[in-house]
Amino acid sequence: MLTKQRLQLMISLADFKQSHINTTMRVTKYYRNDYVAVQLVKNFFVTSIAYLILLGFFAVYHLDFLLTNMNNLKMGRLAAVLLIIYLVMLAVYSVITYVIARIRYARAREKAEDYDQKLDLLANIYREEKQSSGNPFGEDQ
Repeated sequence: MLTKQRLQLMISLADFKQSHINTTMRVTKYYRNDYVAVQLVKNFFVTSIAYLILLGFFAVYHLDFLLTNMNNLKMGRLAAVLLIIYLVMLAVYSVITYVIARIRYARAREKAEDYDQKLDLLANIYREEKQSSGNPFGEDQ
């Protein structure tokens, strides 16, 4: 027999699972440090690609200057400056990614715990209904 409370709880659980299947459920499969590490590795590759694209745009924009002053440029100093800019960019984005990943994990963990509590409540409702059905063993006949 369906009770109103059990039905509302089942709808709530199904709605949660449907709307959070790609976010909360995926995040909670990891330990916190593993999730943050995966996000930092992805950040490394994305930041490296973005830096190379920005460097390419900058080189194309200043192509005339680069071609006319190719012999006068100090390549060692230029490479050092470009490396420092890359490392600063990587450090800034890594810190931002670290903070965001920790926050996302904490929020997903809270939602998953709420989901688990609702599942436990639903299991308790089922147990109570089986016990109150008159069968002392709680089994269907």
